[in-house]
Amino acid sequence: MSSSGLGAHWGASKPYILLIAAGTKFSDLPGPVKDLNVLDIAIISGVIQLMTGTAKTLGVSKSDLSLYDEETDRLVEASKP
Repeated sequence: MSSSGLGAHWGASKPYILLIAAGTKFSDLPGPVKDLNVLDIAIISGVIQLMTGTAKTLGVSKSDLSLYDEETDRLVEASKP
């Protein structure tokens, strides 16, 4: 996300979730972005945070995350370099 895109989200009070994958490191991110909460979806904890954060943002109750183990594992594998 560009700095202008990030600023537009803040200005509009829109929720956003920043993700990295495919070997991107937090240190690879530009200045203002690397200081934010960025989730690495190439690791299981990042995917779980994505799922719980999305459920909270949408105002839906999260179900048992173990129901999605197979899909979560596939996303993690697909997100690796």
